[in-house]
Amino acid sequence: MIEVKAETQAEKRKAIREANSTDHLTSRSVSEMFRTLFQAKTVYVVLSGYQNLPACYHPQKPILIYAKSEDDFVRAAGLNRFDKCLYQLRTGDNSVVFPKFVVREHESNFLPTGMGSTILKQRIIYNETVCVPSPDMAFMARIYQMVYHEGYYRDNKEALVEAKLFLEQRCGTPQRCKYTDVSWFG
Repeated sequence: MIEVKAETQAEKRKAIREANSTDHLTSRSVSEMFRTLFQAKTVYVVLSGYQNLPACYHPQKPILIYAKSEDDFVRAAGLNRFDKCLYQLRTGDNSVVFPKFVVREHESNFLPTGMGSTILKQRIIYNETVCVPSPDMAFMARIYQMVYHEGYYRDNKEALVEAKLFLEQRCGTPQRCKYTDVSWFG
């Protein structure tokens, strides 16, 4: 866990900058969080940022969670909301804990219902405690995020149509997501 203890605001900002400049950080708290989620049989997958979890993570990249229930996941994981859609671990003292978590709920239409259900049912255990999608479903979810949430191919209409057809054939028709409101969606 990264603890920031400083007497002045300037020292605190400097300590936070130094913590964020590290390429990969380790946190016993993050490992404990994933162990708790595993023991509680919480239904979720880490869609991105799981490659070195639970031992290491990249401090500048939020970890994207897809959960059956956002409230259940947040409660079981012991997270605090600090922004519209970002969470971080709770701490008893005033320490700064990285990484940040983005939690997306199954009922939100972040992924098509059939795809989301399949990802949650076919999740696999990674590094003994972290739930991740199967390789095929991780690939499909990443393509879906790129096309529908991140706007890849917006400037190439032909590629966008092909990507949407590919995804609709395999995942079903997308619906408007409660987290994003983009004009090129659907």
